[in-house]
Amino acid sequence: MCLFRSKKGISRNWLVRKLFRSYRKRAGCVVIQRIKNQVQVLLIGSVKSEGKNIWKLPAGGIEQGETESQAAARETFEESGVVGTATKWLDSFKDVERMTHTHFYLMTEFKLVKEDEYEEGLKGRKREWYQIDEALKMIPEYQRKALENAIQIFEKSH
Repeated sequence: MCLFRSKKGISRNWLVRKLFRSYRKRAGCVVIQRIKNQVQVLLIGSVKSEGKNIWKLPAGGIEQGETESQAAARETFEESGVVGTATKWLDSFKDVERMTHTHFYLMTEFKLVKEDEYEEGLKGRKREWYQIDEALKMIPEYQRKALENAIQIFEKSH
């Protein structure tokens, strides 16, 4: 009998990380722009098991040989179809339950590709622009500090 079983089962990698307190490194971006005097942020949909669409900032795992900012830009493209450079570090968060450590970067110069030009778009993953006050209510709590920091930096420079 396994004492570490969850509803989704158990991953050997997760168990090893948990036992040795080793976090899986992740990175993502806050993609932000101003349209007609309104600051907006790009969020992606993440369908949970209940079928409810949860909105969040794009982020994913850092691959061997990548810097955090390179991984943030790559994952942002893979999940949202945004091509750009991750610039300023915004925040990081350790998720003890999932054993992940995620770093967020700012992205203000970018190109948005068509939905059929990136893998998650072909799979039907949703992406939407939201006003900041609305986005802050929608995203997971651990991502809010990164968005708040992005707003402060963006407002000073734009």
